[in-house]
This record gives sequence, structure tokens and C-alpha cells, in this order.
Amino acid sequence: MSLRQLMAASALLLIACAGEPGDSGFAEPLQIAGAAFKKGALPGQPPSDDAEANELDLTTIETNNTVIHPGQTGKRISGRARDTGYSVAVRFEDRGTGYWVKPLDEADSVYPGELAFRLDIEVAHDLPLGPQRLLFTVIDARGRASRQQAFELCVASPYDKALSACDETQQPPAAMISLTWDSAADLDLVVRTPDGELVDARHPSTLTDPSLTLEPERQGVLYTDDARGCAGRSVRREDLVWTSEIPEGRYDVFVNLFDACGARATFFEVRAWRRTERDDGSYTFRQAGETAVGQLIDEEANGGSGLPRKLASFDLP
Repeated sequence: MSLRQLMAASALLLIACAGEPGDSGFAEPLQIAGAAFKKGALPGQPPSDDAEANELDLTTIETNNTVIHPGQTGKRISGRARDTGYSVAVRFEDRGTGYWVKPLDEADSVYPGELAFRLDIEVAHDLPLGPQRLLFTVIDARGRASRQQAFELCVASPYDKALSACDETQQPPAAMISLTWDSAADLDLVVRTPDGELVDARHPSTLTDPSLTLEPERQGVLYTDDARGCAGRSVRREDLVWTSEIPEGRYDVFVNLFDACGARATFFEVRAWRRTERDDGSYTFRQAGETAVGQLIDEEANGGSGLPRKLASFDLP
């Protein structure tokens, strides 16, 4: 370990020992690989456009794009700070209970007087859609912090190609029913449409007859977990989405525990959403009805062979 890395580690130790004790940050909406979690407010003064530059400021923050999806992992955010700093700290501006701290990297000859950082972040599966801000600050070996700097992100669903969650002039999907959960378990969303058809992982569309081509915009499509089963990393979310139009009526929602994946109990939530156009021609995505919550225990896992548990009904659109 180099002298700079030793000093950075010492700085992190000072931070962890000051104020409230840290914890693992396991339940935080933001996770950062290789970083230490600290409870409490982010050090440093809030961001200000009028603030003068100081010796601890970040010089750049960048990523390949500013769009992030709920449950996404491995999102890289990188940047540089002046070499008077030893670590970078980051959190969401208005959610979570603390912040993450990671030592800055060694000096790069391409940028004399600066140190780089690379953050591989993961965000919660139930992170709200729409604009979100990350706040960054640099901390030196004595625990002093720079003024915070804000970085804008757009949290959008993978199927929201127009990024309507962050641009109210863009038309969002017509409606959506979403299932989210809190463990590594493999849960399945099952929806019975007003005409009595079931939509599930085996039948992921409301179009029951593939030969039909009429009114395809009225189809609902089920977006299932990419890492189904217990292998890989689950985003813990499934969505049934109608892009342009949804048949009116009552939609019954069921939740099935396919595999507990070692979790003794899994808590889950189901929400329904619908598109609403405002008088000025902009759009909003409003929740329809109340959030439905439930719990499944490992003994209820059925490998897809049993009957799913009915949870709620929603009148849509």
C-alpha cells in the first residue's frame, strides 16, 4: 500500500469514528462497491452557483449517460479532484440515511495536480422515477470537506425510451402495474385482465392470439426480471406496461413465490400507475389506487406449479 493510500485509509477511519457509528448501508437506495458507508448528513456546505473554487473541489464528474434505471447495477460514474483531497463522498440529495466514502486513486500524469475516482453504483429497485441529484464532496486527510457539488441523473424505466419521467412534454406509457420486493427471492407478477385472460411469465402479453394484429397499441407487455431464478443479480421488479392505450376495467393482481432463494420471508409491494394529461399539454404518471403490500415465506415457494396469491384489484385506466 502506498503512502497516499495509507493516508486515505486513515482519513476514512477518522470519518468513521466521528459522530454516529457507520453501518453496512445495506438498505440504502444507493450502494457503491468498495466504499465505506457513514450515517448522517454529507459533509460540506450545500451546492451554490456563487461559491468560489477552493483547493478541495472536484474538477470534473462524468458518466457515459445520465440515465439510470431502478435496480440498475454497475453504473460507472468517474471524475477527478485536486490532489489536496484524499477521498470522495457521495449520496442522493433527498433520500437515504447517510453517504458513501471512497479513497481517491493515485495521480495520473495526464492530469497533473489531480486525482481520479471511479464509482460503480447500484440503486434501489424502488427508486422513484424522475430527476434525482447526487451530491459529491471531497474530504482531506484531516476530515475537512469541500463544498458539495450536484450531479443530475434521470431515473427512468427501461421501456421509457422518451424519458418522459424527466421530461413532462414527452408522453409516458398509458398505464403500468408494478411488483417490487426486498429479497433475493424470485417472485412473479400475474395479472388477470377485465376479459379474464392471465398475463404471466409464460404468457407475457395481453394479446392472447398471436395471429391478431388489430389494435396492437392496446397490448400490455410484461417486463420480467432479467436474472430469473437464484442465479445472477435480481432487480427485484416486474412491470406490466401498456404503451399507448389500456382497455378499461378491473385488473386483478396476483403474486407468486417461484423460489425463495434462501430468503425466509419476502416483503413485496404492488402499485398501479396511469398517464394523465394536464391542461397545458404536459403529462404526469399518477398512482392509481392504494399501494398493496404483502409477505411470502419460504414454505410458499412452488416452482410455478401452485396457485398465486391474489393481492389486489385496480380499476384502470
